[in-house]
Amino acid sequence: VLPGYKDGTKYTYEGFGNCGENELSGDLIFILKENPNKLFKRDDNDLVYTKIITLDQAQKGFKMTVPKLGGGTLDATVGKLRSSDETYVFKGYGMPIRKDEKYCGKGDLIVKFVIMLE
Repeated sequence: VLPGYKDGTKYTYEGFGNCGENELSGDLIFILKENPNKLFKRDDNDLVYTKIITLDQAQKGFKMTVPKLGGGTLDATVGKLRSSDETYVFKGYGMPIRKDEKYCGKGDLIVKFVIMLE
């Protein structure tokens, strides 16, 4: 299975299925089922990470560290949030984009903020 394949992707192996006497072999078909991740939710080729922050952080700005898929972290300074549905985007840190069996870049890592009222 190559990186970036999505839930529901089919692998077909023609002629590798069962067959009876005087019959042609059928096809063997695998359908990928994506396991949920504890940290990220997949949205097409993007990854969404939820970051819990305080009301004070939202009002004043803050520094954050965000995990990357596969290990490591990303650091950013976030200014004052103007609304509760603002996000922060790390371009190119999402899932590999598959097209014609070649890598064509990566989606984004999107940080959604949840403001905890104290």
